[in-house]
Amino acid sequence: MKMKKLLLTILPLFLISLAFAQVSVTPKVGVSIANYQLPDLAGEIYDGTPNVGFLGGVAIDIPVSGGFSIQPEFLFVQKGGNLDNEFTDEGVVGDAFVPSEGAYYLIYDNWDETLNYLELPLLFKYTFIGGTYGFYVLAGPTFSFGVSGEINFKLTDSFGDERFGPGDPTYNDIIGVNETFDPEFGNSSSDFYKAFDLGAAFGGGLYIEAGPGNIIIDARYGLGLSNIIPDDAGGDELTQKNSSIQLSLGYAIPLTGGYGD
Repeated sequence: MKMKKLLLTILPLFLISLAFAQVSVTPKVGVSIANYQLPDLAGEIYDGTPNVGFLGGVAIDIPVSGGFSIQPEFLFVQKGGNLDNEFTDEGVVGDAFVPSEGAYYLIYDNWDETLNYLELPLLFKYTFIGGTYGFYVLAGPTFSFGVSGEINFKLTDSFGDERFGPGDPTYNDIIGVNETFDPEFGNSSSDFYKAFDLGAAFGGGLYIEAGPGNIIIDARYGLGLSNIIPDDAGGDELTQKNSSIQLSLGYAIPLTGGYGD
């Protein structure tokens, strides 16, 4: 009886130790080519173009069986995008004017946003094990937490009226704004974006044996599933979601052996 209890205690510890012995730790750096998904009304107001940012962190590969493994990661990822809006409004031009044919009001604004997230992917991975090199695919949920950021806001606000000549100061007046500020993360109307962002990642990569470990070349797509605009700040009408293509280079350091072992 005592022997059975001893075996039931030792066996799980042995299996855990065996699995731990195959764990590899991968420091990694790369780029995040980020943009926004802008469906519905937000997409009608703004055109989004990508931003290139930094990513870096560490991945831990924990083998399960055969080529299957679980890979939790701890990353710093820059997301965001460029949001452009331009429209012309015929009619009233300033408070001093009355609607008249020929009056126009042109607005152009740009939001150049860099949002810094701590991202925790939990990925399920399958490696096509070869010898000195091989491939893998992976997919899983991501849990991101907004920590800081920077928004550069540019506004060109020009207006004119055909009732006045070019020499009049009210003809074709231009107002320019160029401001930089830090967005707040939270869930209230005073916050720019929600602090938590749920997403999914899927992709694959290549490993190449080099020294005691392996060079890892990874490419994946990060799909935001959450609307990052707080409900109290218009999130019930506007939808804005993160998305990014992440390219990274890392070096997997196994405790023992390598992918091909």
